[in-house]
Amino acid sequence: MKDKKILVISSEVVPYLPQTEKAVNSFSVSKKINVNGGMTRIFMPKYGMINERRHQLHEVIRLSGMNMIINDLYMPLIIKVASIPKERMQVYFIDNEEYFKRKELLFDKDEKLLKDNDERMIFFTKGVIETVKKLNWTPDIIHLHGWFASLFPLYLKKLYSDDPVFDKSKIVSSLYSKSFQGSLSKQLSKKIEFDGIEGDLDLITDPNFESLTDLMIKFSDSVILSSEKIDASTASSIKKYSKDVLDFKESSDDEKLMDFLLKNIDAMPHNLVIIKPGSTQKVGEASFKMISDPKAGEKNYAPDLNEVLHIIPVIEPGKTHALHFRAPKEPGDYPYICTFPGHWMAMQGILRVK
Repeated sequence: MKDKKILVISSEVVPYLPQTEKAVNSFSVSKKINVNGGMTRIFMPKYGMINERRHQLHEVIRLSGMNMIINDLYMPLIIKVASIPKERMQVYFIDNEEYFKRKELLFDKDEKLLKDNDERMIFFTKGVIETVKKLNWTPDIIHLHGWFASLFPLYLKKLYSDDPVFDKSKIVSSLYSKSFQGSLSKQLSKKIEFDGIEGDLDLITDPNFESLTDLMIKFSDSVILSSEKIDASTASSIKKYSKDVLDFKESSDDEKLMDFLLKNIDAMPHNLVIIKPGSTQKVGEASFKMISDPKAGEKNYAPDLNEVLHIIPVIEPGKTHALHFRAPKEPGDYPYICTFPGHWMAMQGILRVK
């Protein structure tokens, strides 16, 4: 995997959304690629529920401004970017006021599919592809996660097969257990036809979970079974198209993420820094010295030391911030402290790993 470029595309990624199986996999697989010398760029939708300030998203002006034509309508594309703390992993967010400003992800309050999910899928697909082209970043592998990314193989193989950015890319699709009942708009195939794609759209005459997954499998180069329970129709499609498949392997405990939620009920700003055992004094004193650092605020008053493992940035009174991380492999008492100036001696706790 060393020096390989991997484009990761998912509808959900932690820490920006709750820890579903898909969101955790999208993050953990990307991290493993980076650890092993690969290079990743992650793309996901910018849903309205994602807190831009908390996660420090900012718009990339040079990438924004393109119009995606969706069913004969011009829809402006906005690109935002953020970095996952401590991981040096860049995440690009596909945004549009019409499609993604609302708080819901893919389902309404009654757990029914949103009526415009078909157009949201097309917009997301074309938005990612056109942005990667504009970046001139040629991926060796395109790793897709879940049904919301099911149109990518079709578009890449039918519409962008001769594009020099993608002509050598291999498409790997992670398949998950069935996650919705019913169907998207039956106008989906006609809206795809508007983009100049012909043939094979009869597969999604009724765009339900089974048919979208079938379409995804057909145009992928290989697939990964990313859930323990895979729908029978998914297994049938893999066999029908004779795809290379990597079987599900449940993550071991030391690969699973933990949630650490900091709610600031005080009248002052606070952060939270998880550190190595026995390093409280060293980190605390180093944080106190940061008072004279003009960039201390940008660093969230967290010292740049090897003893610092994880950071929840400074949050204002009344605010909440979640940290997603893997528990340390070595047993021990891992202190966590607030390193906002003058706080560390009074604000301490212990994360005990057995």
